[in-house]
This record gives sequence, C-alpha cells and structure tokens, in this order.
Amino acid sequence: MDGVRVRAFTRNGNDWTRVYRRVLDACGRLDCRTALLDGEMVVQDDRGLSDFDALRSAVHKAPNRIVFFAFDLLHINGKDLCSSPLMERRALLRKLIKPDKCSAIQFSDHIEGDGARFFKAVA
Repeated sequence: MDGVRVRAFTRNGNDWTRVYRRVLDACGRLDCRTALLDGEMVVQDDRGLSDFDALRSAVHKAPNRIVFFAFDLLHINGKDLCSSPLMERRALLRKLIKPDKCSAIQFSDHIEGDGARFFKAVA
C-alpha cells in the first residue's frame, strides 16, 4: 500500500486487487503512508480453522469471508526492513495492526518455545 493505492498480489505476482477489496480497504486504514505486508488470505470454518476449499469458493461467491493474516512487515513509510531481525519487524507489525476481531486484516501471532513439542501437541 502506498497511501492512495492499496494492491494485492499473489505469490506468483498476479494482481488480485479487485478480488480482495474488503481486505485492501482495511489495509488502507492502517496508520502509515506506505507498507509492504506479507501474509496469507484465509477463510475460517466454524472452529476457526483455515479452509482452503472455502477460500477458493469465497473468492467469487463470498469475498466478505476472506481475512488477511499478516505475519511480516517488509517495508514501512519508505524504510526497507528486510535486513532487520524478524522479531523486530513483527513487533512493528503488531503495533500497526490494531486488535479488532471484526477486521479483515489480522495479526498472525506466533508461539515461542519448543517447536517439536508444540507440533506434537496440535497433531
């Protein structure tokens, strides 16, 4: 986003700005002049789990269900953050995305600790 233009691109570089209008409107309300966010578009099921098939359907039938979970902030206000440590970038991202469970943009939180134990617990 660059103040006036908010755009969305797939990882293959396809412009999906029109498809993700609700998410981009939320991004346009972030308190910054410019930003480059990395994350994932998601549609959640009744249990809050991501549902890829529902996402594919929502793109054309229910775009209001699509939520962007941001997990990295690569640039902000003209400053390249790519060489900054990930946790510093995420701290800035956390400040940028205000908690609002109804927003189409959410901060994708993380868990610190023993990754193997965590994955075993959720399996």
